[in-house]
Amino acid sequence: MENYLEIMKDSLKKKIKVLEKIEELDRVQTELFSADPFDEEKTRASFEEKGKYINELDRLDAGFQSLFNKMKDQLDGKKDQYKEEIKEMQSLIRRVTELSVTIESQEKRNKDLATKRFNSMRKEISNAKRSTSLAKQYYSAMNNVLNVDPQFMDSKS
Repeated sequence: MENYLEIMKDSLKKKIKVLEKIEELDRVQTELFSADPFDEEKTRASFEEKGKYINELDRLDAGFQSLFNKMKDQLDGKKDQYKEEIKEMQSLIRRVTELSVTIESQEKRNKDLATKRFNSMRKEISNAKRSTSLAKQYYSAMNNVLNVDPQFMDSKS
């Protein structure tokens, strides 16, 4: 029983470390979305890295839940016996919850920043396409003007 509780505490500690890494990546992404010029490669790499951490969280959650389901019935009558371990796990769970709330708010802010950044980039692309199109029309019109056949000919020969 004590081994299972230790494994559960270790799982929560690992989850905290992973959540802290995700929190740090969110800060990095905030900087990336705010930076000029926009660095697509670094942004993509940060999303890939965060995806790995999220997969790790899912794995840790599944393992913790599985272990908790096994332990739940055995703990019902013995809560006083494992009071300190339970108290420590509650403290770890509070930390997990705090980090989760912080990450959720960072994710919302980053989503707003990303939306603004991508809308701005779309406008820039649209303006560039429009400028290119106007330049092409101008050069085409100028070529037509310069390639006009002579209008007056000298008929004396």
